Amino acid sequence: MKNYDILKEKMPELQLNIPLRCKFYNGKPNRRVFSPHWHDRLEILLVHEGGLNIEIDNEKYTINPGQAAVISPCRVHTATTFDNGAKYQMLMIDLSLLRNSTPAVKSFTEDLSATRISFKAHIDDIRIRELAKNIAIEYDSNPSPITVQGYIYLLLGILHRDYTAAASSVRFTASDKISAVTDYITEHFREAITTEKLSHMFGYAEAYFCRRFKQETKLTPMQYLKITRLEHSKNLLKLGARVSDAANQSGFSDPVYFTKCFKKQYGVTPGEYSVKKLNNARLEREP
Repeated sequence: MKNYDILKEKMPELQLNIPLRCKFYNGKPNRRVFSPHWHDRLEILLVHEGGLNIEIDNEKYTINPGQAAVISPCRVHTATTFDNGAKYQMLMIDLSLLRNSTPAVKSFTEDLSATRISFKAHIDDIRIRELAKNIAIEYDSNPSPITVQGYIYLLLGILHRDYTAAASSVRFTASDKISAVTDYITEHFREAITTEKLSHMFGYAEAYFCRRFKQETKLTPMQYLKITRLEHSKNLLKLGARVSDAANQSGFSDPVYFTKCFKKQYGVTPGEYSVKKLNNARLEREP
């Protein structure tokens, strides 16, 4: 798709160590609630009042109260509200944080992230409504990461068993092999990674691997690694981590280099970013 890469949106802000963000929105009548974009995460929009007209990869869906739109990874989507507006709940699920060594979970999240599987976009299921309700209650109280993650697994289990889309409807954004490389980087970004190591591991000559990777992702392998590390460090800073800890836990051994990379990527130093987030959080808590 033309301009596909520039439509990519960043990951959601996370609360605590929960791989999910839950928010409620009140959209005014006949308004576009978000412009066309795509992301690596999975999103579920559950309408409570009014409704949404959603377009996903040029397919149009009408989402009425009690129904949900499921937006699989890498799908370009946009939405507008009904004449009477829309009150809806959004669940944003970070698949990279759900991965573990359990074969079923590892295989499922990797296949979903790599777009080897996808979900039906429009569903009406009381089980999804109940799980979304329970997630919101838990999320807004004193959330237990284990409890919330348990709800997420139940939700994904229902989608996987009952709402997996036909393979022909899945859009492949990169070759399976390059997708395997990016999955590896996502899981091992804290480790020492080089293009030599990656090319050898995945059976490429190093020069060809670098050309192929950039052709598929528009980034060099090391640029992809650095951005992955920076995104992780940014999430840690949002959660209140010290700059030195955020750097170390994201794979940066040199704090000076980390600060230089962070400022170049986001326009502020890690310290400035951390202070800004803390001040915003303080303002939000004030009556």
